[in-house]
Amino acid sequence: MTVEADLVELVQKHVNDYASEWKEQLRLYGQEDKFWDWEFKLQFVIHRQPNREGYAIEYEGETQGLMLIETQMHGSRISEGKRLVY
Repeated sequence: MTVEADLVELVQKHVNDYASEWKEQLRLYGQEDKFWDWEFKLQFVIHRQPNREGYAIEYEGETQGLMLIETQMHGSRISEGKRLVY
């Protein structure tokens, strides 16, 4: 089934959703991102490092995924001089 979702800027609501709805499930199923501290990432990485951006995917108002990207410091090995998103 395909659904249309929204890509939005990461905000505290998404971090809260992660803590209350995902964290325990990730731990139970042994997923490696169970230790990611999204509160830290939002407050000390995304808000304080201008080369970092955070996004969430929402479907019907529910957080479905989180992403942290770096936009300035990585370069392409294929096209010299071109930046890439990491």
